[in-house]
Amino acid sequence: MKKVIAVLLCFGLLGCASFSGYEKIQYSKLQLKLQKTELPELEEKKPFLAGALNLLPGFGNAYLGQWGPFVGNLLLWPWSVLWGIPQATMDAEIINKKETLLHYTHGLGRDELDKKYLEWEIKHKQIELEKSELREKVKNLDKRLESN
Repeated sequence: MKKVIAVLLCFGLLGCASFSGYEKIQYSKLQLKLQKTELPELEEKKPFLAGALNLLPGFGNAYLGQWGPFVGNLLLWPWSVLWGIPQATMDAEIINKKETLLHYTHGLGRDELDKKYLEWEIKHKQIELEKSELREKVKNLDKRLESN
């Protein structure tokens, strides 16, 4: 019986999505760029759908391509619903973050992000230059008013 439980635990842990510390840092940096450029984050997998599908034994994991947890949840159904629904929802969110990170750092979205971010930087620098020029004009106007 202990061997069966150990095997089921192994199956259950095989497909859980995780985000490494390095990926979290890279994703945080990417999020800032995406906000500035107004580019969308990818949603390859629907978290709500993954969770809802796990009402059936492991179907949410199958939707996510997690075959180990699918088998584990199938064998432990109906109890697996208790952990399977939140796990599939969180895994879908992590998968989406990983896909977004991959798309904008190594995939087709890289050039678009670089172009839009460069445009944002140029626009931002132009605004800062205009603010600086306005401050200088106000300063000069104040000096003229003081001298009169």
